[in-house]
Parts: sequence; structure tokens; C-alpha cells
Amino acid sequence: MNALPANDPTTRSDAPAPQRTAVDAPNCLRADRTRAAAPAVFCRGSVRHVRLGPPRHAFRYPVWMLLVDIDKPPEMPRWLRPLVRLDGDHLMPAGTVRARLAEAGLDNAGVRVFALTQPGWLGRSFNPVNFYLCERDGLLASVLLHVTNTPWGERHCYVLAAPGRPLHGTHLFDFPKAFHVSPFLAMQGTYRLRLDLRRDRLRVALRLAGGSAPFFACLSLQTQPFTVAAVFAASLRRPAQNALTAARIYWQAGRLFANRTPFFPHPGRNR
Repeated sequence: MNALPANDPTTRSDAPAPQRTAVDAPNCLRADRTRAAAPAVFCRGSVRHVRLGPPRHAFRYPVWMLLVDIDKPPEMPRWLRPLVRLDGDHLMPAGTVRARLAEAGLDNAGVRVFALTQPGWLGRSFNPVNFYLCERDGLLASVLLHVTNTPWGERHCYVLAAPGRPLHGTHLFDFPKAFHVSPFLAMQGTYRLRLDLRRDRLRVALRLAGGSAPFFACLSLQTQPFTVAAVFAASLRRPAQNALTAARIYWQAGRLFANRTPFFPHPGRNR
């Protein structure tokens, strides 16, 4: 499966699409449109990063996220909204996602867009990456990765074209690195994204090869039906998750710097 940068109007896939099968994906990704879709799915698990070095560096942190239909986001009680933000400052609106697809030369007719995101908290909307899964008639049509780098606060959207495989299953994408995210990784390299969608779990794995050092990141999540109680409990258990995520990025950068990891300045600002 080949990927498509947002400004590239061409796409192709070398792998034939398998025979369509019944879909048993998380509730809000059901392929059967005769059944009501859940307003959102609550996801809880961990994020892991591994840099194979030299020097080798690894960490794992707990995380909770929501998988939401951005055309029909869940209604939050007024008292919970400051703790769980899903507004336009935090997520790309559905119209923007569909515009990105059109700019990439992809058919956006009839797609439903689901965002996998860490909700904002008390006005804080930082998120290293939001994933947008575009579904049409029970098949995965495309995936968008909306990435934010630190500390520059720049954003880049990778648009990945899928060849119409059933939503429930494993999806692979290969695409060149086109955005400076970490000063401890060179701009060269190719990503491989592996997306596993199951009834009760989601897994997003990203590998970078061919650059200054092999790198691997994995998001492993268990899913359950969305409830206000589950979201409120998670926001209390891990308050200020967005701010904590940013702080952890700086902490891990400090560890890498202390270990004399090779440093690569921002290519657009090293002039």
C-alpha cells in the first residue's frame, strides 16, 4: 500500500484488495449503516517509543484517547467540556479533512471521518499527532496523520491512500519522511505505518528506516463504549494529559541531549 503526500495528486497500490468480509470494528466504525453508530469510543492504553541508536533510548507512558466521528462528536455535559475539548482548535473540521483529500486527488464523496485524539484539557490542545480514519461503505478509504512538532509548533498533514480493504483488519502504508519532528532524527528516511483495527483494541505502529537511526513508535489501546463516567474518571486519573505530554517530550529530549545523541537542526531555520 502506497502513501500519498498532501500535495501529491497521484497514488497507486501494488497489493490487491482482499475479498470483502464482515466488519467487526469498534462501535463507531461499524460498517453496517443500519445499526446506530456510537458517538465515540473510549480508548485506554500506552504509547511506546524506541530509538535503536546509538545511543539506544526507549520509554513508555500511559495514555487515554477518544475515537470520534467528527461530523457527530459526542455531547459532553457542560461541566465536563473544559476537561474534554474536541472543538475546531483541537481537531481539523470534517470539511478541512475532505478538502485535504480532494487536494491529494482522492475521492472524498461519501466518506465518514473518525478522529483518534487526546482530547484538549482546560484550553490546552497540544497533541503530537491526530489520526483521521476515512471510511466508505465498510472499507478504509484513506488515513490522515496531522503531526505537530515541538518546540516549533508547526503542523504537517500526511494523506495516505488505502486501496479499499475491509476496515476491520491490518493496514500497511509506506511513505517518505517530509516533516522535521525531532532534532535527534535526520530528515531522511521512510516511514512504515501499521494500523490494526479490532473490535476491542486499536494498535498504531510507526517505524522509521533509512535515516540517522532506526526509530519505532507504538500506540496500543483497548477500546470500550464511550461513557461520561469513563471519560471523567480518565480526566481525573491523568489530569492535564496534554501539558504532561509536552513536558515529557522536553524531558526525553534532555535525556537524549545528555547522552550526546547526534543533533540535527531544523532544516528550514538553519540558514
